[in-house]
Amino acid sequence: MIDLKLDDSVLYALIPVVAIVQIVLAFTVLKARIRYMKSLWKNKRTRFLALGLLAVRFVIRYGLGVAGLALGAVTGQLALGIVMAVIGTVMAWGDQWLILRTLKHAHANAA
Repeated sequence: MIDLKLDDSVLYALIPVVAIVQIVLAFTVLKARIRYMKSLWKNKRTRFLALGLLAVRFVIRYGLGVAGLALGAVTGQLALGIVMAVIGTVMAWGDQWLILRTLKHAHANAA
């Protein structure tokens, strides 16, 4: 981790450079991804899943706090990361499973 409070003024000079690179990427390379994300947010199910994951994250953070794990500590952050990774993976798997099942049934009904 870089500590910007050090005497290295070079690190301070990198901040505008990184900001400019991010802006250039946002307007060029990432433009297609931004378009895809906008179309995803039009789907009611996607919004529901995103808000559900956000709610789950806050519930897990509260639960870890009640359990006595400091949220700023490595243990708390690691536990939160693992739980969120598992939940996100299971939700993505379930969504893909549903899509493939629907396509399979549509294909079987068309034949």
